[in-house]
Amino acid sequence: MSNKDKLISIIVPIYKVEKYLKKCIESILKQTYKNIEIILVDDGSPDNCGKICDYYKQMDKRIKVIHKNNGGLSEARNYGIREARGDYLLFVDSDDFIAENICEILINNINKYSADMAICNFYYVFENKKAIKNEMSSKKDVQVLEKENIIREYFLNYSVDLNVAWNKLYKKDIFKGKNAILFPVGKLHEDTYIMYKIYYNLNKLVRINKPLYYYRQRNDSIISSFSIKNVEDIMGYIKDYYIFSKNVDEDLRQMIQIECIKQYIGCIRRSMKANIFNDVKYLIYDMRNIIINNTKKIFNNKYASFKIKKHYLLIKLKIEIYYLKR
Repeated sequence: MSNKDKLISIIVPIYKVEKYLKKCIESILKQTYKNIEIILVDDGSPDNCGKICDYYKQMDKRIKVIHKNNGGLSEARNYGIREARGDYLLFVDSDDFIAENICEILINNINKYSADMAICNFYYVFENKKAIKNEMSSKKDVQVLEKENIIREYFLNYSVDLNVAWNKLYKKDIFKGKNAILFPVGKLHEDTYIMYKIYYNLNKLVRINKPLYYYRQRNDSIISSFSIKNVEDIMGYIKDYYIFSKNVDEDLRQMIQIECIKQYIGCIRRSMKANIFNDVKYLIYDMRNIIINNTKKIFNNKYASFKIKKHYLLIKLKIEIYYLKR
């Protein structure tokens, strides 16, 4: 069986998206690549999402519905992974929708380049229906990366399209093999906790600058607000980054240290903008100590811009809060 004939499992975690769910499901049903199974995971949604899932299940035998108690996005995705029979996996968030040829294009690129994963670009879709193309860090129409260059691209050119889980077609072994990686339950930044681990273990990645995914921007979405939980989870993956960096070469370690400083500064700015800084400053100070204790030789780091060096110096002197408040 060639890659062109292999089964793709499309996993859709669902919670309180009654307004958007039909468009999501129908975009999946219109796929030009027909050998798909659609796993709709009703994560204890209190609205009519469960009924909508059951309705579509009666329409198309490729649809499987899982009804479960609410456990969050990561748990819902993990349920879908366990049930998936496909050779490849695609995640679609239930308020988003996809181009009718996304599966066909991604699997064709995997086949063409013998890759473990294919990534596409996406559109931001706003409530007024305006769609804006994401600006990928790579400007090439097609970018092929192998082995250690994949994880370096992630940390060197950190971007939304690289970090999210949903615009990618994965070999199922990434999530179901002996070294399987699953989504961390209870985290708001679940993608950030695992994507770097996935990239580190890939042999080849193909990335195409063609928008095939439609990422809806909702005022009531999880990421539209910033809370104490966000800060806790950012602190958690910064810790994970530093632990990971201890087992890699010096060049990659330097990249990771830069990203940790960027994430830390960004976290402070977002907490200030959300007017929760006073509620989370104890977490910020703990995060500051993690940065100071784990960042070495920053002024000799070839990836450190002048701004990064300045920010690190402010962190080291413990005055970055005052600088960012100006």
